[in-house]
Amino acid sequence: MAKRRKTRKRASTTSRGLDPDIAVVLLIILGILACVIIYGNAGALGENLGPFLGGCFGKIKYIIPIAIFGVAFAVTKDNGKFIKSKIFQILLLLGFVSSCFTIYQMSIGHIDKAKGFETVVQAAYKLGVSDGGGGTIGAVIAYPLVSLFGEFGAAVASLRFNVNFGNIYVWI
Repeated sequence: MAKRRKTRKRASTTSRGLDPDIAVVLLIILGILACVIIYGNAGALGENLGPFLGGCFGKIKYIIPIAIFGVAFAVTKDNGKFIKSKIFQILLLLGFVSSCFTIYQMSIGHIDKAKGFETVVQAAYKLGVSDGGGGTIGAVIAYPLVSLFGEFGAAVASLRFNVNFGNIYVWI
């Protein structure tokens, strides 16, 4: 008797996730909106979201639109593979760059690390709103590093992570 041939069902587009072409278009639109909101403070959304992003990322908020366009380019280059991992990598890269700014603010005395984690995060948010430091994300990463390694060791560790994630992101 002949063996029955096994057939495989094709996965529908809903089970595979978002179509890469649509993801690229959405990322480009998001990047343009981020440019208008961050650089221009346009409208009520820009006036509220700009300081909030500054509080979260500090000076790095100005790199966010460039990072979004970079993710769109990487998705185009790889035909939509690993979209979530690329977004995660760029967020880690931005977080560690923010931590470098926060470590600098700690070293010059604008943020007092001796008062505890909560006070450091609040001070980093206030500095981030006024476009200084690395914001709360930088503080969340920097404070444990400074507690473990001191300011110099934390700066070296943070810069090393930046080099690693930067190389990974460029080559992916």
